[in-house]
Amino acid sequence: MFDRSWQKVRELAGFENLHFHDLRHSSCSKLLLSGYDLKDVKEMIGHRDLSMTDRYSHLTSLHKLSRQEELAKFYASVNGISEHSGEHRGNTEAKNGRFKKK
Repeated sequence: MFDRSWQKVRELAGFENLHFHDLRHSSCSKLLLSGYDLKDVKEMIGHRDLSMTDRYSHLTSLHKLSRQEELAKFYASVNGISEHSGEHRGNTEAKNGRFKKK
C-alpha cells in the first residue's frame, strides 16, 4: 500500500528516481545545517549510535567554512569597516566599574 502511494506521489511530483530514504537523508542534512548538533540529530533521526550520524558532519564543516568566508568578506569590504554600529565597543563591564585595577 505504501509503495504504491509513494510511487504515485513521485510520479505526480516528477521525481521518478527519488527514494523514501532520500527524504531521511535530506532531513538529517537540513537539521545539521540549521544548527542542530550531531547528538540532537542522532536522537531525532533515530540512529543507534553517533557514528551513523557522523557521516553528515562534513556538511556542518562546509557550512561553518562558508560562514567564516562571508565574515571575512564583510570585514574586508569598505562597508564592513566604515559602518560600525557603535554597539559593544570595548569592555562594557570595565566601563561600568565592575572590574577595576588594583
